[in-house]
Amino acid sequence: TFLPNSNKFNTISTFQNGGYCAFCDHSNNVTTNSFMYTRCAEGYYSVKGSGMCRVAGYGHFTANATGHPTTGLTLQNLGYPAVQAIACPKGKYSDVENGTECKICVAGTIAAGTGNRICKICPTGKYGWGAGSNVCHDCDAGTFSTVVGATYKRVCQPCPLGKYAINTGSSFCTDCLPGKYGTVQQSVSPSSCLNCAAGKYSAINGGSSNSSCIDCSSGKYSVSPGSTVCDNCLKGKYASGTGKTVCTNCEAGKYLNTLGADSSSSCIGCPIGTYSVVRGLVDVALCSSCQMG
Repeated sequence: TFLPNSNKFNTISTFQNGGYCAFCDHSNNVTTNSFMYTRCAEGYYSVKGSGMCRVAGYGHFTANATGHPTTGLTLQNLGYPAVQAIACPKGKYSDVENGTECKICVAGTIAAGTGNRICKICPTGKYGWGAGSNVCHDCDAGTFSTVVGATYKRVCQPCPLGKYAINTGSSFCTDCLPGKYGTVQQSVSPSSCLNCAAGKYSAINGGSSNSSCIDCSSGKYSVSPGSTVCDNCLKGKYASGTGKTVCTNCEAGKYLNTLGADSSSSCIGCPIGTYSVVRGLVDVALCSSCQMG
């Protein structure tokens, strides 16, 4: 840019008519064949010697050489032109390209890094602690939250009976498995889920008391704690009454060739002329013939 007879700037070259080429000041630009500086508009900046103004860009704001934000002509006229674009710090953002300052993220949202165009909403299982945050806080283990953009810790609810949450930041609690039940609120471990006793079963998830365990019905049994089903009594056996852990053998001289018998009356006597001294026969063919005499 040619400025006639100027001694205000450091010169690069001298022309025959006494004029000089000089660098434009920060935050000013100049057009071809012009001797007048043009100050950059708000949200724009330029470096020394630039022929154009640059927009600050999303997630940034314009600032003077000492890093102070610029607010257009007011500060510029006081000697603080925009000579740089600075990334918005953590907890703040700028959703416009020509920003002169950054906005503060509202509670329940965060800006984790620098240069953020938007604030991210805290997901379920987390909450934001006040405005201008750069991190969402986890709900404690044993608690959960289904709220998006939560602004306080009270949204984290304790896991109810029959459920648990091992990890922090949970959006749900895990059910105790079938065959088990839980009696501890805000549990952090599946070990808090107790087994249904032998002779009982539970087919539901998230049982919250011993009453969720049901006695095996007549003709069925469960030998192991934590059963999800009861098994039918095998052939040659029966279970009269509920809550059985074992089935009873048919007495000697009788057999039973069906499953799930619920009474001793289900056992059938060996035919005339045959016998058995073994309990729990499973078929008539196992009855022995009586010897002659």
